[in-house]
Formats: sequence, structure tokens, C-alpha cells
Amino acid sequence: MADAEQGGNERQWRNGFGMTVALLRIDGDKAEDFRIWFDGPRHGWLFVHLDLVGMCKFVCRASHIQNDFLGELVAALLNVLKNGGEAVAAADGEPDTFEFRFTSPPGPLDVRCEVVGYPGSDGRESVTGETIIAVGGGSDAVCRAFCSGLRALQSQVTAEAYEAAMELPFPTAGVAELGELLGGEFAS
Repeated sequence: MADAEQGGNERQWRNGFGMTVALLRIDGDKAEDFRIWFDGPRHGWLFVHLDLVGMCKFVCRASHIQNDFLGELVAALLNVLKNGGEAVAAADGEPDTFEFRFTSPPGPLDVRCEVVGYPGSDGRESVTGETIIAVGGGSDAVCRAFCSGLRALQSQVTAEAYEAAMELPFPTAGVAELGELLGGEFAS
């Protein structure tokens, strides 16, 4: 990774300007629960937080340049819920990229999310990624955690403010469809 630093219970990925593009902090050895939330958007950046409560926290920056991370994320969640298999959303941290890889076998719903880091700006096709953190298995809890984070972001920032900051539309229809698929507290 570009300037990956590891010390004690913390690892940072920095870009060429010394700015931290991702951070992993180890808090313990056993996760009690997990949650996902988003900060931003600010000046073309969205911050993604994945917290395995009691075990570790991962946060990365997703740029509006290269791709529409939030749109890809919603599409990946919808795809894995509807079809199983594998779906990916890429968070470009300039220069490092972090893939959120969702997988589910056919049959009973068992969604897993793996965050894989790719160094530099050479492209994900030319290098091998490094698994940073993985969560899930046994249910649609991963999708529910992401949907909860998306709904919280949606309630904090208007679609117009999101588009002004990210130069991309907020995936309103996709988040609504995700909520309908998950049902329960997410159904309209």
C-alpha cells in the first residue's frame, strides 16, 4: 500500500501528500457486533466507517473521482441480495483503492463483506489485493448494517447537498429498493 504504516494496534495508509486515506485500529480480539456509517460528504470525499465492536475499526476515504462509490455500493448490495454470487464496490482513496467485496452462496442468505486494499494508482487489475477486514456470514446482517448506515446518511444530508458535494447523485431509489428487499425496520 502507498506508505502503509503499522505500529502497535494501528495501521494507516497515506497518500503522497502524507494525508491518511485509510486507518485500521485493533481494539481487541473478539467482535461483539458490527456497524457501518458514513461521514460526509465533504469536497468530493465520503468517509466509510466499519466498526467490529470490541475488535477493530476501519475507516477509508472514497473520492468522487474514478467512480460513484455509493452508487456501486448500493448496486452491489442489491445484486448480492437478489442473485447471490459476488458483487464489488470500489472506494478510490487516491492513490489506494479499497474494494468492498460482497459474496453470498446460492440458497440460504449468507452475505459476507471483505474489504480488500489495492496499492497505488496502477489499477486493481495489475496487482494483488490484501484482505484488510472481513465480516458476516449466516444471515443478511451485513446488508442490514450497510442499509442502516445509508439510511442514516440519507437522513443527515439532502440529495441536493450530497450531489453538490460529490458531483454525483445520491442513490435514493436504490436505497429505497434495498430497504424493501430487507423488509422489517427498513420497509417503507
